[in-house]
Amino acid sequence: MDEVTTDDLRLLLVPISKQSASLYSKMNMLIKCVFYSAEESKIISYNPAAPLSAKGGTPKQEKKALTDEQVKILLDTIRGLPPYVFVMIGLYAGLRREEILALRWDCVFLDGATPYISVRRAWRSVNNSVLSFFYDVPNDAYYYEAVKWAQEKGVTGGIGNNLFGPNQPCTRAQIVTFLWRAAGSPEPKTMSSFTDVPADSYYAKAVAWAIGNGITNGAGGDRFSPDADCTRAQIVTFLYRYMQSQGKGFTAIGCSSSRLPMCRSGAMRWWPGAIWRR
Repeated sequence: MDEVTTDDLRLLLVPISKQSASLYSKMNMLIKCVFYSAEESKIISYNPAAPLSAKGGTPKQEKKALTDEQVKILLDTIRGLPPYVFVMIGLYAGLRREEILALRWDCVFLDGATPYISVRRAWRSVNNSVLSFFYDVPNDAYYYEAVKWAQEKGVTGGIGNNLFGPNQPCTRAQIVTFLWRAAGSPEPKTMSSFTDVPADSYYAKAVAWAIGNGITNGAGGDRFSPDADCTRAQIVTFLYRYMQSQGKGFTAIGCSSSRLPMCRSGAMRWWPGAIWRR
């Protein structure tokens, strides 16, 4: 430590001086504490930190409140959109400009004597459009547009807490329900007689519709197995049978049943208007 000079310490503080004044002050104080302790312990005879100035760093920018004109522009822009009530509460709470525009809220609580905001997320902006969306569906995910479409069409509402669960498996009940909702949630002609499909379950009508349209025959033994994972083969078969029920067939050439066992059912060689070859 005897070899450290005041110029060495000033050089050390150069990058810190470009940061906030608060950070600079903390680093300055830390250096001085180290060298003052070394001086008191007789480790060094000269304290190079003594001449260091406590002033440095970038001063905090003044944080101004929104002007009346800015408030009007902001509210007119988001009027009728999900964040509107959150921003109104933020304005009422006296939040500053950068806080109003940067905070992300996911829920607001109005039932208590004192309203409060749970800070997490406000909205997702895509092409300057405000969307209420799932936390776990990144904008650049290959399934983003598909999930967005499914949510907008009411095919799925996610798994709760604004999550979609993209990597979770789907059950047979969920897949059949997705198909039913994508078809417009038509009323089934009769309800199913499966012993494991309660009449008041969210998927009861979907299963009955799927049975009525020949999309599924159940899992055998008067059971549908709604909570069982739906395999890729089952999903493709459900899709194929649904398209067949809509009168949309397939063209297939050279599908070998010895190489693709599911060719016997037609599901694996199906694709509307496509030709599969060996």
